[in-house]
Amino acid sequence: EIKECDWSSDVCSSDLSVRMNITDGIAHIKIASFNSDTAKQFTTAARQAKSQGVRGILLDVRGNPGGFLDSAVEIASRFLEKGLIVVSEKGKTNRDYDAEGNTILTGIPTVVIVDGGSASASEILAGALRDQLNFPIVGTQTFGKGSVQEFLKLADGSSLRVTVAKWFTPSGRSINEEGIEPTVIVEQDRKTKEDEQLLRAREELEKLIKEKAEQ
Repeated sequence: EIKECDWSSDVCSSDLSVRMNITDGIAHIKIASFNSDTAKQFTTAARQAKSQGVRGILLDVRGNPGGFLDSAVEIASRFLEKGLIVVSEKGKTNRDYDAEGNTILTGIPTVVIVDGGSASASEILAGALRDQLNFPIVGTQTFGKGSVQEFLKLADGSSLRVTVAKWFTPSGRSINEEGIEPTVIVEQDRKTKEDEQLLRAREELEKLIKEKAEQ
């Protein structure tokens, strides 16, 4: 079970890489990193959110430097139908990583929140949800870390790190050095204590919820 988290309390300082807070039917799910058990934690949070009948989801990957690719693919699979492309690797080898199914969160309005600290697996997840499901992305341009690197051993015993492939979103956009551009750009105002990005993301989510209700 993922304990619901009051952001102002010590509960949030746990070792969990996935934390969730549900307020007024909105699940704010923050992913701090993509570790070996992150996808399992996220799936638990997703099931809890679904069982509580949340109206929408704020998926927050701000400050998340990335981690395991498989973790990002599995989390994307909670939203994407089986077989849809999550990310493509192009270079030394060309390969598509597809959603695996188990779409617990299909149909729930969702907004993704990013910033300059969102990198690698965070960008893969955000790019997949934007391209495949047209989820709004709120915040600032992401880091742009989308390369696959290997160490090449030289004759003198030293090593050289070389890029052998790059990551591309489902629509064919390069992640490396370009990053993910938000659909709604919101800078944080350091002069205030307000989280402007989170507030704007919630506004965008309420719009999606209203549109769904009117369909």
